[in-house]
Amino acid sequence: MNDYLRERSPILLRKLRENEAEILQDFLYEAIFIPDGVAPPPKEIVKQPELKLYYDDFGSGKADNAIVAEAGGKIVGAAWSRIMNDYGLLYKFDQFAQQ
Repeated sequence: MNDYLRERSPILLRKLRENEAEILQDFLYEAIFIPDGVAPPPKEIVKQPELKLYYDDFGSGKADNAIVAEAGGKIVGAAWSRIMNDYGLLYKFDQFAQQ
C-alpha cells in the first residue's frame, strides 16, 4: 500500500440512514453534466420536478435502495436506485414481483 492510501481514512460502505436522505440532493447536483465553459446551474435546480423524483420521499418505495461511502465520519459518496413509473418499468417490476 502506498503512503497516500495509508494516510487516508478507511472508507466504510453502509446503507443510507433514514435521516440522511436529504444528502441525495447534493449528490444529484454533483452528477449533473456541465460542459466546459458553461456556468453551473444554481443548486436549486434539483428541486425541479424532473429531478426531484430521484430523491423525493426516498426510502418509502419497496425498491428504494442506497449505500453511502463514509470516510472520517463524513459521507463522501452515494449510490442509489429506485424503480420509477416511467416507460412502463413500474408495471413490469410489479408483474415480476408477483410471480
